[in-house]
Amino acid sequence: MVLLDSTIVGAALPDMEGRLQVQLTGLQWIVDAYVLLVAMLLPSGVAVFTAASVLCSATASLGWLIAGRVVQGIGAAALSPASLALIAAAHPVPRERVAAIGLWAGFSGIGLAEGSLAGGVLVEAFGRPAIFLVNVPIGAALLLAGLRVLDE
Repeated sequence: MVLLDSTIVGAALPDMEGRLQVQLTGLQWIVDAYVLLVAMLLPSGVAVFTAASVLCSATASLGWLIAGRVVQGIGAAALSPASLALIAAAHPVPRERVAAIGLWAGFSGIGLAEGSLAGGVLVEAFGRPAIFLVNVPIGAALLLAGLRVLDE
């Protein structure tokens, strides 16, 4: 839905212009309001997910671990669709967008397939907190890269 919605609106802009009596600036805001908010929430999703990972690694009680996982879920819900919307916005040329989404999907598949193996290795070598702490350097790197790479 996120990818579909980031592109489907463009096809309806001429119709919206006529039916809603909207000028060019209004049409631009129809597109930009969505992309802008999605882009703004991406760093927030990364920060929330990373902070929740630290909480999950540090807790010694079931209640706090579940609370940390809930917060991780909130961060993930903001992070995943936002990343796809940013890819779509950053790659307006369809061929480039397809390649970028392909890379995103490939890395997502690798993460999904290797999660159990990595989890077993980390728990065996370092204990339960390590499965959550592995997210911290990744989240920090994403936040730093976002500050450097993402335009307004």
